Order: sequence, then C-alpha cells, then structure tokens
Amino acid sequence: MSRQLADYRNTSDKIRHLAAASVPRAEIARALGIRYQHVRNVLVADEARAKVVENKIESVVSEPAGVGEGVSPGLLRNKIGPAGRVVIPAAIREKLGLEEGTELVFTLEGDEIRVASMATHLKRLQQRVRALLPESANLVDELITDRRRDSGAE
Repeated sequence: MSRQLADYRNTSDKIRHLAAASVPRAEIARALGIRYQHVRNVLVADEARAKVVENKIESVVSEPAGVGEGVSPGLLRNKIGPAGRVVIPAAIREKLGLEEGTELVFTLEGDEIRVASMATHLKRLQQRVRALLPESANLVDELITDRRRDSGAE
C-alpha cells in the first residue's frame, strides 16, 4: 500500500485514493498516522464541493440561454492560466468520462469555442456522413470492388 501512496503529493490525495478504494475512514487514519477527523474533513469537504458543482452543472444545462441579466447563477467560470491553459472542473470531467490523456477536439463556432472528446467528435462526423449517403449504399463493398478493379488494371 505504501508503494502506491508514494505517488501522491499530499495527505489529502492519499486520503482520497484510499477512500476511492473503499477503505474505511478509521483504517485510512491509522494507515497514514493521522487523526480520524482529518480524514473526515477532507472527504466531507470533497462531497460538499461535488454537490455544489453538480448543482451548478444541472442549472447550466436546465436553464435556457439568455435567461436573466448578467451571468447565470449556475454558470461555471474559469480563467485562462499560463500558456493558455484552462482547467476543466472535476465534476464536468467525471460526468463526461474525461480522464487524463483523453484527446479533445476544439471547434470554433461563431465567437464560441466548443470542446468535445475525440470519440464524441468522431461519432458526430459519422452521423453527418450517414445522413449524406443513400440507405442502400454499402461503402465496404464499393471499396472492395474499387480495389479489385485497381489491382486488375495494374
């Protein structure tokens, strides 16, 4: 267990890792040599933050655009960091299944940036192509026929 925990920078990350592995709070405290209250505080604070962010996400999704004046109360705001970096909030990453290393696609639509995973982007492109093809089209058979014709011509 200590070998796995050595990869984490701080005690709070270690607590989160062990809690995610379903280790009881008392055992986490004993394993890390800290007070039970410390473990509880970290986990309860994380739960509270997740609820707040989840509520914000739901209100952003459920509220029609342009309602009210100024900034929508459920709007998630963020600033661009050094070298143009933007952090995607954890609740959004979890809801969309985005993990470290997930390839993202950025598209510019008017004056807005749209971000999607590569998998979502490819699905959307496939749907567009399918909509352009007649239902009777069989692209695989057409490709095989073309390849055979090309190889016969050589």
